[in-house]
Amino acid sequence: MKIGILQFNPTVGELEKNLKKIFEAMDKIKEKIDLIITPELSLTGYPLEDIVINDDFNKKVNTYIKKIVNKEIRIPLVVGHPIKEEDKIYNCISLIDSSGIVFTYKKQNLPNYGVFDEKRYFNTLENNNSIIFKNHILNFRICEDLWGDKFNADSKEINKVNLPSQSVNIILNASPYEIGKFEKRLSLVKNLSIKSNSISIFCNMVGGQDELIFDGQSFVIGNNGNVLKVMEPFSEELYILDTEEKNFNNFEKFTDINEEIYLGLRLSISDYFKKNNFKTGIIGLSGGIDSALTAVLACDALGPENVTLVMMPSKFNSEESKLDANELIKQLKCKFMTIDINDIFNNLLVPLKINQYDYKNITFQNLQSRIRGLILMSLSNKNSSLVLVTGNKSELAVGYSTLYGDSAGAFGVLKDLSKTRVYQLANYINEKFDLIPKRIINREPSAELAPGQLDRDSLPDYEFLDKIIELFVEENKKIDDIINELGNKKEILSTLRMLKRNEFKRKQFPVGPKITKRAFGKDWRFPITNNFEID
Repeated sequence: MKIGILQFNPTVGELEKNLKKIFEAMDKIKEKIDLIITPELSLTGYPLEDIVINDDFNKKVNTYIKKIVNKEIRIPLVVGHPIKEEDKIYNCISLIDSSGIVFTYKKQNLPNYGVFDEKRYFNTLENNNSIIFKNHILNFRICEDLWGDKFNADSKEINKVNLPSQSVNIILNASPYEIGKFEKRLSLVKNLSIKSNSISIFCNMVGGQDELIFDGQSFVIGNNGNVLKVMEPFSEELYILDTEEKNFNNFEKFTDINEEIYLGLRLSISDYFKKNNFKTGIIGLSGGIDSALTAVLACDALGPENVTLVMMPSKFNSEESKLDANELIKQLKCKFMTIDINDIFNNLLVPLKINQYDYKNITFQNLQSRIRGLILMSLSNKNSSLVLVTGNKSELAVGYSTLYGDSAGAFGVLKDLSKTRVYQLANYINEKFDLIPKRIINREPSAELAPGQLDRDSLPDYEFLDKIIELFVEENKKIDDIINELGNKKEILSTLRMLKRNEFKRKQFPVGPKITKRAFGKDWRFPITNNFEID
């Protein structure tokens, strides 16, 4: 049996474009194949959120399903879509051939954790997940049906049928990326293949959708648990699987996690801009590592001609920062401008009655950041560009940022990257492209809002801080367990108190791509107002 696996990048709500992509892929197939499969909710994109409860949207979905049926398609197609029946909405797949809809399966396990809240929108219905198709048994699952698998290897009804041909497990997914997720998928599907003595196909979506990144990496597992094929990460691909094929290429996987993260972040930027109809971006360039990394990613994702780097020096910016920023601009070959903020800053100190030498005054420091935020947002309005924010996860955790200043913008590229991960990714970039001036990586980090200011004046060592964040935020560890593992109770408690009281800042930070098990986004839902005591 020959099955086309279409790993593609849909846009949420853009049914015409999504269906066109599917049809174009089908038209490219010249050989005779038996079936083409697409990811979960491939017609509509994922996640739909409250769009799916809109009646006009559901009518539109029905219209496009009819378009597929009326086309009398040459190749039988499995497409993912919602369906509304009476007052209930289901997450479905339908198998459609030239005769019409042959089979429809409704997702049975609905995820309601992390970034998922499908129980808010969809209903479950126990229904048959298997069909006899061209003398093969096809066993369908939709994403969480695998992760929370309540099925036997085959449907009970199908088990009664004695067929000489093998069965095929087809798992259609919109499975978002996070570090280590691919290996978990492989493990689950290997177990399913061995248990059912069947070939298994894991067909995944690719693309950026707000804070989610879909990495693709669709794959095929043999009935003995061997990995037969892995499709390209973070890119669209069509692969034709011959289930009778005996010779497959050896499976190759990333050897460097930083490559994986880099490709994911690049995709998230390009799709956020493209799908929201923006072409150009603006970044405030400081001469520090966060803005340097953001600039490199943006130039690669959007093209250097579509990125403007803005230097906004004050009297506290070191000569090294200015020199390094200029060197980076030369390397990236993007647009740039310099706007000195000293006069603006000094003029604002007078009506605010702030002493020009009151360096420790938080208003004195944050005013510089807010002036820069104002300039960037003004340029955004003037040029119809989006501002890319440069703050990282470590800073976001403890509130080491300025509201309406360095946190003002449209997209937080490094939002889920710890400071230590930022350094790792910067070193990876230099190994491959040698773009970031070495002094930017080697210098001790500083906000440069006051003379001699260093991050360590206000924060624990970043490696220690990031380990606390990993254990508390991502692993959801108990405070006592964190103390037992890391020691230094006083500093741990102090850090966690900073984390708690800065929830109001995180709620006002722009959306950014998720790469860890738990980011400060949809899967972090702490109330701003709470009296939970950390002790």
